[in-house]
Amino acid sequence: MPYLLALFLCLAYQTTQAQFALESRLATGQWCKIGITQTGIYKIDASFLQNAGFDVNTLNPQHLHVHGYGGGMLPQANATPRLDDLPENAVFVQGEQDGRFDAGDYILFYGESSDKWSYNANAQLFEHETNLYADTTYYFICLENRPASRLAIQAETVGANFDVTQYEEFVHYEKDETNYLKSGREWYGEPLGTQNDYTFNFSLPDIMANSPIRITSAVMARDSRITNVEVYANDELIGTQAIDAVNTDPFGYDYRGRNAINTYTKNSNGNAQVAVKLRYKQNGGYGNGFINYLTINYRRALGYPNGFFRFRSLASATGLFDIFDLKWHTKSLQLIGIEENKFSKANLCRRI
Repeated sequence: MPYLLALFLCLAYQTTQAQFALESRLATGQWCKIGITQTGIYKIDASFLQNAGFDVNTLNPQHLHVHGYGGGMLPQANATPRLDDLPENAVFVQGEQDGRFDAGDYILFYGESSDKWSYNANAQLFEHETNLYADTTYYFICLENRPASRLAIQAETVGANFDVTQYEEFVHYEKDETNYLKSGREWYGEPLGTQNDYTFNFSLPDIMANSPIRITSAVMARDSRITNVEVYANDELIGTQAIDAVNTDPFGYDYRGRNAINTYTKNSNGNAQVAVKLRYKQNGGYGNGFINYLTINYRRALGYPNGFFRFRSLASATGLFDIFDLKWHTKSLQLIGIEENKFSKANLCRRI
């Protein structure tokens, strides 16, 4: 029996090994590791490279690579497919055509924070996922004697029959301070029960009038009876969350409490300032709980706020950036199209 077990382990090992790269990307070349905490376009100039140990007087910028996984947590399930080695990111390099990295040359690459936004098609909402393990995403700059991945120039499309003048925008509030059972991955913020009213002020710039504001409230409570959280937007009651009762026996399964996640809609009057108030109703009990997070999805006018900004439109999900109405721009812009989790497929859509 011991020999049979050893044979099974060996076969499993060989099957798994076939799925991995033969060697790490970090095995060759000259590398520099950088960390970022916010999603945006990052610029690497000659001074940065020089300080990082690269000889900018001799390097060929066409051989500069950027590698990184992007933001978000690894999947919990081991069976979920994932990359086993650093993927290369497509980047833009100014002035690389002459084979020199001059003082005015630079690299632009798109970097993601450790947290992640994703679209829930069933709920038709963008949802935020806080990274529980890291607040920094790392990218690697590599100098290696091989051609590097660059943003492809995307040809202009013909036949677009509508303009997009607004897009889906979202904001998120979350304070991870308390792990109620001191176990597991769920963290909470402000306590309910000792204080029952909380107000959170959100700024929603360029919000479209007469468009829906969708407010998602996530809370937790622990009581032997059903309790409620009333959700207000600018003093208007827009919904009431019902939180199921739990078994308050300290040895019971539901000792932590019950979560409630609900989304309510309010019509925008064009006011960019929205105060969301949560009011905990104990209903005669002695329960307590916590606020988990608040997320707001809204429609934003497509305008240029200066500097880097992201925009997306579900209405153009089958189209390309050419259908976006960019008549408002007054400066030279670069548009970069990013496919989710496909950093090597990024395109430089247009320079205008």
